[in-house]
Amino acid sequence: MPILLEAIDAIATHVGPPDTVTRILDLGSGPGVATVALAEQFTSAAVTAVDLAAPLAQQAQERAAAFGVGDRVDTTVADLEQPLVTLGNTGSVDVVWASMVLHHVEALPTTLHEIARLLRPGGILAVLEFGTAPGPLPAGFPIGSDGFVARHSQAVRAGLADHLPPGATTLDWPALLAAADLDVIEHRQLELHLPAPLDHAGRRSIHQMIQMTSGMAHEHLDHADRDIVAALIDPDDPLCIVHRDDLPLDIALTFVLGRRR
Repeated sequence: MPILLEAIDAIATHVGPPDTVTRILDLGSGPGVATVALAEQFTSAAVTAVDLAAPLAQQAQERAAAFGVGDRVDTTVADLEQPLVTLGNTGSVDVVWASMVLHHVEALPTTLHEIARLLRPGGILAVLEFGTAPGPLPAGFPIGSDGFVARHSQAVRAGLADHLPPGATTLDWPALLAAADLDVIEHRQLELHLPAPLDHAGRRSIHQMIQMTSGMAHEHLDHADRDIVAALIDPDDPLCIVHRDDLPLDIALTFVLGRRR
C-alpha cells in the first residue's frame, strides 16, 4: 500500500489541480484496491475499474461502496487485447492507471497507442510493472536445502516466461511509452522494505505472492523443492509464511509516468 500511495502522489504532482481530474480508468483493476485509492485522492473524479474477470470487477464495486466512494466508481468487463474505444471518448480521460497488467498484452504497442488516444492532452498514463527484486524470499532464508531461495526465484522467472509474452518481465517501458507519443516524465523504482517480524498483513502479502506463482514455478522445481513451496503456502503447516516471524518484506516495482502531448 505505501508503494501505491507513493505512485498516486506522483500522479497528483503532474496531472494538475485535483478538482480538474474528472475521469480515471483503472486497467486490470482486480478487486479494486487502486480503484478506491484513486477515488480517494481525486475527489472530483469518476473512476472506472476495468477487468477481464467479472467477479473481480464486482469485488471492485463492492470495495468502493465499503469505502464510501461507490457513487463515483463504476466497472467494465473488457479485454485489453481488444479495441479500447468502449472505455471512453477520445481525449476524455485524465488518468489511466495500469498496475502489473500490461505485460500480459501481446500487441502492447497497439494497446499503448489506444490508451494514449483516450487521454486528454496533458493526461497521465501511470504504469507499475516488474522491478528488480529477485523474489518474495530473501537470499539466505533458512528453509529447504542449500540454494532453495535462488532455485525458487529462478523457477518463478522461468514460469513467468512460460506464461507471458516474450520479454515481458524486462520490457523497456520508457521506450514503449515514448513510441506511443507519450512524454516520459518519471521513471524510477518504487521500493518497500519492512524488517522482520512482519505483521499479519505483511506475512499475507508474501504468502499471496508465493501462492500466486506456485503453479508457474512447479514444473521448474524438483520434488523436494515443491514440497517446501507447498509447506510455505499451507496454513495448516507450521512452516507456512503466515506463521513465521523471521521474514522481511522487500518489494521493488518499476514506475513510469507518461503524459499525452
